[in-house]
Amino acid sequence: MQALTFLLDPIHKVNRAVQMAYLLIRPKWIQLGHGGVDPIFQRAHDSLVEQEIDKNMSIMEGLIEPQNIADRVINHLILLTHVRTRRLVRFSQYHAHELNKGHARTLHKIYEHIDMVQSRRSQASALNFSAKNDWKGPKIKSKNGKSLPTLKTAA
Repeated sequence: MQALTFLLDPIHKVNRAVQMAYLLIRPKWIQLGHGGVDPIFQRAHDSLVEQEIDKNMSIMEGLIEPQNIADRVINHLILLTHVRTRRLVRFSQYHAHELNKGHARTLHKIYEHIDMVQSRRSQASALNFSAKNDWKGPKIKSKNGKSLPTLKTAA
């Protein structure tokens, strides 16, 4: 028996080297070839869904309360650049059959999160200027009948 294991030792080393290479290359293959969504449903479900939702929620909780126009613009840019739903959409497209078959709760959770992100983005893109009325004032008519905005001087 010892002679047999001695003969099989190089095969085990090669097998381990191939497995290690696979483990090192697989994440890059998933990222580049599949856009960050694992083609195996259970692995993608366990790692991607909660991770993406938690990451997006932590970014949105970290947004500052807008005090002026600059804060609103910064919040809008953060929502556009850092909060991503592309991987969740791709996950629901790749694994639509499995999600519809037995994971309706997860699908509903993904759709709720995407709708919430889209509504927050649309609220931020509106840049609701009505909160501050200091640039709105009575209109002054010019000599030719067109209205001119009043200018306020800073004290």
